[in-house]
Amino acid sequence: MLTVDDVDHALERLGADSDRIAQALVAMEDRPGHQLLAGGALTGVTEQRWGVAGLALGGLWDDFSTHRTLLEQARAVRARRSRPGDAELTELTAQIGKLSSLSALMDTACTMVTELLDAVEAAWRKGIDELDPLDTDLRAARTFAESLGVEEPDLDRIADELTRVRNRLAADPLAAPAPGRELTERIAAVQTDLTALAAARDSLTEQLERLGALIDEIAEVGTKIRAAHVTVLEKIASPGLAPLTDPVPALRSRLAGLPTLSGQLRELATALDDLRGDAGEALADSRDRLASATGLLDRRLELRGRLDAYHAKARTLGYAEDLDLLAVHREARVLLYTIPCDLAAATRAVKRYQEALQARREGR
Repeated sequence: MLTVDDVDHALERLGADSDRIAQALVAMEDRPGHQLLAGGALTGVTEQRWGVAGLALGGLWDDFSTHRTLLEQARAVRARRSRPGDAELTELTAQIGKLSSLSALMDTACTMVTELLDAVEAAWRKGIDELDPLDTDLRAARTFAESLGVEEPDLDRIADELTRVRNRLAADPLAAPAPGRELTERIAAVQTDLTALAAARDSLTEQLERLGALIDEIAEVGTKIRAAHVTVLEKIASPGLAPLTDPVPALRSRLAGLPTLSGQLRELATALDDLRGDAGEALADSRDRLASATGLLDRRLELRGRLDAYHAKARTLGYAEDLDLLAVHREARVLLYTIPCDLAAATRAVKRYQEALQARREGR
């Protein structure tokens, strides 16, 4: 049996517990997490945990009402006499025991509900912190596209996906996946595409001038190719040159026919990129063709130089009057200085002269 002092201390503590629980209940129902859980169509993990916690919260109000009633009853018993007797103390001891047990149960329930609200609010804030910047970037991309007068269908698809992510976050914040890097990268890709379109629009004159200069360079190389072809066909027998082609007329036609800016900015950017790539390939091919043609003439000059060098070496070694060497030298020289020159035969003749000179030196 509790003493009078024990009873007074217990009633004071239980009164404080009652006030604290009342404040906690009101605070919990005012929290954003409670509004989200109580007003939403929940699914998944969040639905399961709120199913338990929601019942606990509803029971808390019932338990709080019971706690208040028992507390008032205990206070009424204590107020009957300034010094309660054994009968009152026995009744108060029982009442205080019930109240203490009820306080402990309510504390446990409050802790469980509070922890759930904390987890839900943290997950919600984390999701919103990731989604809000994506919404901002999406709006900026839409404004950018509108300013360029182009349509970006992927922006609508991204917006739909963001809506789905928000709905999943509201329905199951405890398990909703973060939007992740994918949507960020998709918005960034659209921004990059729009930036490229804006650059194409703003630098159109400069790009057209550069493309014109590039095509002019191809034309200049083509002139050199045709001149080289004439010389090679005259001086080299069976050179195996590829047929002459001229990509310039087609490239100039494409340059003149590029789409206008009016409502065709994307088509213009694509056409510019395609023409720039094709012109670059045409220039590289033209340079290769020129190198192939002039390479044949260079090869003839190289063979002439090698033959002269070998012949000078033969004289230095004292073989200037060697009739066999002279015969081989004469054959190679005739081949190299005959027009048109048979490069394959001349190459073999120079090699024979080199081998014959080496044989003389080795005494063979």
